[in-house]
Amino acid sequence: MGSTSTAAPTGSRRTDRLRTSGRTLLTTLLSVPAALVAAPFWLVAAATRHLPRWLRLEPPLTPWTDAMQYVPVVGWRTRPDLSGFLEADHPFSFTTDSEGWRDASTGIDDADLLVFGDSFAFGQGVDDEHLYSRQTPEIRTKALGSNGYSMVHAVLWMEQLGERLAGKQVAWLVYLGNDLYDNLRPNYGRYRVPFVAEREQRWEIVTAHVSEQQWEFPEAPPGYQDELARLCTPGQESDRALSAATYLLERAQHACRAAGADLTVITVPRRDQLDPRLLPELRARSPEPDRFNVDLLDEGVREACTTLDIPFVALAQHLSHRDYFKVDIHWTRRGNARVSRVLADVYGQRLAAADRVPDPEEHAGP
Repeated sequence: MGSTSTAAPTGSRRTDRLRTSGRTLLTTLLSVPAALVAAPFWLVAAATRHLPRWLRLEPPLTPWTDAMQYVPVVGWRTRPDLSGFLEADHPFSFTTDSEGWRDASTGIDDADLLVFGDSFAFGQGVDDEHLYSRQTPEIRTKALGSNGYSMVHAVLWMEQLGERLAGKQVAWLVYLGNDLYDNLRPNYGRYRVPFVAEREQRWEIVTAHVSEQQWEFPEAPPGYQDELARLCTPGQESDRALSAATYLLERAQHACRAAGADLTVITVPRRDQLDPRLLPELRARSPEPDRFNVDLLDEGVREACTTLDIPFVALAQHLSHRDYFKVDIHWTRRGNARVSRVLADVYGQRLAAADRVPDPEEHAGP
């Protein structure tokens, strides 16, 4: 009895192993034809992804860290006299002028329209020839933006350029995706950046910490979707962000008026604010989804601009999610073309307003 009871399980296990091995072999044999059928598709996909670089068909890319240089107070700007390629959804060509601003074909002093802002103002993702500033040849437009800039950087540049703004139209692209959040942060990753702080119930720009030296602390990149969802929900965070933004708008208005320039503020939505398929996810990230208002920041900036008598344009009324790349967050060629038409309207309204201003000498008495 004992030997029988011991042998039976051993044989059973051996049989199970043989069955399992048989099934595995059968599965492997059956999968071979499928793998043979799929192999060409895998090879084509891999070749499409990697072959251009293997064959050196794609241009050599310039790392962003090599394209930028340290600038006191502001933090950084692209290097002057560059010509190369940066990475977005695909490599795109770019140049910088003798001062380090995007597109060497036009300088600040020759321009009619100056566009301040972040990577949207820089024109991330499109070649120089498709940049918004090139789409209105009758208006000499100059891009004055850089990747990673907040509203604070734009204000500092307006103040530093001073008299060079005289007689020009200034358009300020304010990206709702992270600008209002980044205004309040002293760093961009490990890079030190100017920011606004509230001291004794008054806002001020802080720049004393800005230097070439990186901050030596680990930090995960901020979840801008989460931050945007919170700022689109009424409460203390959105109130504080809009209060800081209002301070910066007022300071920019003062700088432009002092220089004799006209300022227009143009808000730039994040793609998922425009895409009905992505908007529910953004809403779900809000701490109070029932109170989420995708237009809250637009409404807040518009109200501040109205109080300060600054012309305001919401690009959410002019763009769709199809004007953005699917992976990279920036505008496609089509998006740049649409933005160029908005800028042309802004400039045209300025000229029309100037034509309506009566000349005091024409109506002066004898």
